[in-house]
Amino acid sequence: MRKRISTIVLWVVSAFLALVFLNAGWPKFSDSSGWARAFAQWGFPAWFRLLVGAVEVVGGVLLLIPQTAIYAALALAVIMLGAMGTHIVHGNPTAVYHEAVPLVLLSLVIYLRKRRKANGQASTNSQSIGSRTAVLLGLITILGAMPALGQIPDKFTNLQVLSKDLSKGGLLDVMKGFTSGLGVRCQHCHIGEEGKPLTTFDFVSDTKATKQTARVMLRMVQVINNEHLARIEKKSASALQVNCITCHHGETRPPRALDEILFEVISAQGVQEAIKKYHELREKHYGGFVYDFREGALNRLAQKLQAAGKNDDAIALLTLNTQVNPKSALAYFFLGEIYLAKGEKALAMENYKKALSLEPDNPFAKKRFEELAK
Repeated sequence: MRKRISTIVLWVVSAFLALVFLNAGWPKFSDSSGWARAFAQWGFPAWFRLLVGAVEVVGGVLLLIPQTAIYAALALAVIMLGAMGTHIVHGNPTAVYHEAVPLVLLSLVIYLRKRRKANGQASTNSQSIGSRTAVLLGLITILGAMPALGQIPDKFTNLQVLSKDLSKGGLLDVMKGFTSGLGVRCQHCHIGEEGKPLTTFDFVSDTKATKQTARVMLRMVQVINNEHLARIEKKSASALQVNCITCHHGETRPPRALDEILFEVISAQGVQEAIKKYHELREKHYGGFVYDFREGALNRLAQKLQAAGKNDDAIALLTLNTQVNPKSALAYFFLGEIYLAKGEKALAMENYKKALSLEPDNPFAKKRFEELAK
């Protein structure tokens, strides 16, 4: 009896996983699918998307063959782990549960297959008609218990920009693009409450202004990709495309350049408040791609301040730059330039010397240092 139950569980789980991976893998072969946009957004080449799709489709089939099921499950588990890593890297860790469930079930398949192999049990040929019927009923029960699929309709109304033939999976891919690109959830554009089932949301309503804005932005992206970029690059799966994350970088509004933000703070509140703002932004966003914390932003701002006659403010920012980017030869060179303009030759020499220690072939620092050394 226990062997029979084990067999039923094995085949129910295997059949369910086969359907899941066939459904997930097949759309990846289309260059116009949501998967094509998602993989491009994540920075993966087209061939990698096709490879993942092939592994999922072939793996789904091989899961149903006892002799190959373990190898198929291992390959698919690698795909799931990679997908989970991609979600985490791209700032969407809550999405890993989509892969966690298949990963657990794949582990179960591997375990049951290995145990059957060790016990020398026969495969499907030894199963009775009753067992196969139980498998079918169990599979229907599992599919019927999947609430996530039940929350999303098969047909959509009030689609004004997206294709009216868009599949459920395709629409989900577009929505995931909004989530990762803008760092928002469904209720940003649609009427509903966080944590409530999607069946309680009013997706048809155009009440929210953010939904109208999203349509404008979608049309803009379509024009850029289909008209402007199409003139630059030949149409292919790997052609350059823009999407939400290209400009938004995970923020609801596209972030402005770091030096622009700091310049506004300096103008309104002074350089010390700007330095405080820099540290706040760095602590929150460093390691991501919202702001550029490399040496260039502070160097550019210091030059702008120097041109406006605010030498002390420029020195304060360049000193900050040498602290957070200690290998910036340019920061030390610009400090030397400002000190030289102020007539403080000793400090100018000191900073030119530091710049040359970091970048010995810097012709500008070398020339200044030699002139002052005479």
